[in-house]
Amino acid sequence: MVTSGAITARIDRMESKSLVERIRDDVDRRSVRVRLTAHGNDVVNDLIGEHVANEERLLAGLNRPELDRLSDSLRALLESLGDRGVRL
Repeated sequence: MVTSGAITARIDRMESKSLVERIRDDVDRRSVRVRLTAHGNDVVNDLIGEHVANEERLLAGLNRPELDRLSDSLRALLESLGDRGVRL
């Protein structure tokens, strides 16, 4: 579990790098939204390709039946944690 203090520290670091910005709620001053800046969005878009390539490298040693079993196991894990996402 990640504490609220740890989340705040992570957001502080991302904000200091102009990756995100905090937006106060006009109605509820206790609420703060965090959104990607244009720079943050560019960084994410630049990293997606590297992330996908790394996943492909990690899974390259598995054959189709093994990949299917892994997918089923991960889906079961997510569902046991309450995720009811779309089945692909």
